Amino acid sequence: MTSFSCPTAIRAFFWSVVVTTLLLVQVVGQSPPEHVFVGDDGSGGPKMTVVDTQTFGHFVTISGISQPLDSVTWSSSSPDLFVGAGNAVYRLDPGWFFPPYYTQATLQSTTPGHVINPTLFIGANGIPVATSPGGSFLACPSGGGPATNLFPAPPWLSLDVGGFDPITGEYLAVAQVPGGRQVFRINPTCPYFRPLGPPLTLAPVTDLFSDGAGGVYLSDGDLHRVNALGSVQLRVGAAQTTSGTICGIAQKLNTYHQFYAWSCGGDDVDQIDGSTQTAVTWIPGTLGGGSAVLHDMLRFAALPPYFKLTATTNAGDLLLDVENIPAGSNFAMILASRIPAPCGRGTGPALGLWPDSLFFTFLLAPPVPGSYFHFPTSANPYAIAPLTLPPGVFIALSGQVWELTAIAYGNGGFKGQSNFRTLVW
Repeated sequence: MTSFSCPTAIRAFFWSVVVTTLLLVQVVGQSPPEHVFVGDDGSGGPKMTVVDTQTFGHFVTISGISQPLDSVTWSSSSPDLFVGAGNAVYRLDPGWFFPPYYTQATLQSTTPGHVINPTLFIGANGIPVATSPGGSFLACPSGGGPATNLFPAPPWLSLDVGGFDPITGEYLAVAQVPGGRQVFRINPTCPYFRPLGPPLTLAPVTDLFSDGAGGVYLSDGDLHRVNALGSVQLRVGAAQTTSGTICGIAQKLNTYHQFYAWSCGGDDVDQIDGSTQTAVTWIPGTLGGGSAVLHDMLRFAALPPYFKLTATTNAGDLLLDVENIPAGSNFAMILASRIPAPCGRGTGPALGLWPDSLFFTFLLAPPVPGSYFHFPTSANPYAIAPLTLPPGVFIALSGQVWELTAIAYGNGGFKGQSNFRTLVW
């Protein structure tokens, strides 16, 4: 007779419900209502709260960690949370999701010789990655062994913060270099470190996110946007939340341009609106108030719409589409090169492309209403339908390999850059 373990069966049931819920979330493009806040309980121990939308939620009991939680992240391929605490990354089982809100921490990876700052994110292949002030990107696979340094010879003096752009597959970094702090996009193939413009005058940076158009948002006590060419386009928040200087930020649901922000030394969370540059208190006392200190926040969010180029070909046909052109753009254009960049897509010296004769043909073509390659946004042909051409039209290009990207510009200059695509004719 087969024995029956009630706790095992219940946990298996919880697992199945969580997995089903999160898979449904991915399918319909929505997010569950919960937010997760982590930090210090005020006495040097871990503190974690699950919060329903705009209402106070539930404290989570954590077994297996005794230190404050520095950071939190989540992989869409798993119902588990990952947290950074001390010199290690831990996986939290799905007990955080259900009453009685008890979760067991399992050691994911150790980070010997490094002190994790509050930066933890999901990198390539769904593996959590932590960064250290010493300059390392530390991939943290399961098993409890030491983390792996992804980039042993980076071109910086020290690292402030890191991130990952799932649109392009690039890692993001803000690091100290001679002359200031510099924003990098990193193609892990070689690896190739692509600076976004010259060094900037910034205070230490605590958080970093893609802006969906080739640039980044970052927080250094204020909130800045740095575009794909490296210029600071936007300063948001006037260096203050409603309760003090910004200490950390998290992107809101389904948008690249609005944020949750919190001040140093407390646990109140504000909404920062990039258009009005205002801060409004959203949840006071996310960890219960008192002496608790918020270190990081997670919002379960679908990937927001981004400046997207689609380009495919088969047997000499073509499908071409440009979506979500950045707001404020007056013109958009497609650029192409028939010489693949040497270190992977996006690593060429001219907006990520190799500047050959084809590149300059596209670059120098004037904008024409109705053109699919350079057009005013007021006469955007892709607003009607993608460009589709039948098989055989481009058969003469057979054997060529083109790399493409799209850019947008207008009053005030450069507005953004799309992802990269490859056409193998």
